[in-house]
Amino acid sequence: MPDNKTVIALPALTLTALLTLALPSEPAHALAPPQDPTPAAANLAFAPEAPSPGSSVTVTYHPLDALAGEPVLVLRGRFEVPRRIDLGHEPRNERVATLTPGDGGSFTGSFPAPNSAAYGIFVVEDVAGERLDTNGGMHFELVIHGEDRSSHADVLVRRASHYKDRDPSIASESNTRAAELLREVLAEENPSESITVTISDSPTTDLQPDLADLPAELRWTQAWLRWQEDGNSRAALEELEAEWPVAEGLRTGIANSGLLLAVESRDLDAVDLWAGRILREGWADPWSDKVMIAQMISTLPERRGRALDLAGDALADLDAVDLARYPGRPLGETASEYADALARARAEAQAEYNRLLAAG
Repeated sequence: MPDNKTVIALPALTLTALLTLALPSEPAHALAPPQDPTPAAANLAFAPEAPSPGSSVTVTYHPLDALAGEPVLVLRGRFEVPRRIDLGHEPRNERVATLTPGDGGSFTGSFPAPNSAAYGIFVVEDVAGERLDTNGGMHFELVIHGEDRSSHADVLVRRASHYKDRDPSIASESNTRAAELLREVLAEENPSESITVTISDSPTTDLQPDLADLPAELRWTQAWLRWQEDGNSRAALEELEAEWPVAEGLRTGIANSGLLLAVESRDLDAVDLWAGRILREGWADPWSDKVMIAQMISTLPERRGRALDLAGDALADLDAVDLARYPGRPLGETASEYADALARARAEAQAEYNRLLAAG
């Protein structure tokens, strides 16, 4: 048995990284004393500061001048679940809590912490989404974890990923604490071994991993890679169908790949099946998904009418967006700023609709 064990933890992996993962070359983080990182100072407080999953969280906010005097404010953001695969699609944000005026000019509200361990990042907005407090671009944060040290370490790794480009010192502090927690767990499980823990989000790409080690929800990528080698789209479709129950609902890209293979094999039933799955999963924004599907299936004469309908539906989706509430609006971006992005998306969708209409 080897006398040294190294554990690699990687936050927010992309699909490319998962398929080209290798051991990082940088040395392990130095182990810090067993204390938690100190959050950045802010004019918003959560109680408790580090809640357990499923508990109730109270928010107290002391507003910036631009937000003072509002009848109501909104805490908007998202909970990032540790170890969830991130394949590069835009994160979704929601109104987590409504904040109403309290004592001394403060605002208060509450919300339930998610049952799964999570790291939350938030901003405070007016109801229209035009005036924002982003905590100086750092966002307000909440660390939620279970009682076990592995759960806590997972959340700290996710936290480090958030701070990587905002404050490298906080990211390093979080990674160091996570490494200490993981080392403690592994040392207890393997008392006769010397344990080293390295946490990095910059894997090298000069070695190919064993694809059998991929998470279950990404096993379908093996079929995709085999198709790239042998071109047998029908066999790949069968493999993707077998993996669908595991990957369904996780936005891993399997539905997009299934539709491409279905179009490639000219299997109309499979085209309809995988197109429907993309629409149900919501790979990207609804209009973006519909335009993408329209472009893919328009190469099949039997589905050009459906492609035109989807492109028209995309335009209707864009016209119906509630800028303040829409989950796709990036955190820290005002409704007006997002309106500019939507205008560009609508122009592109209109161009695709016009192209399909002209093609007959």
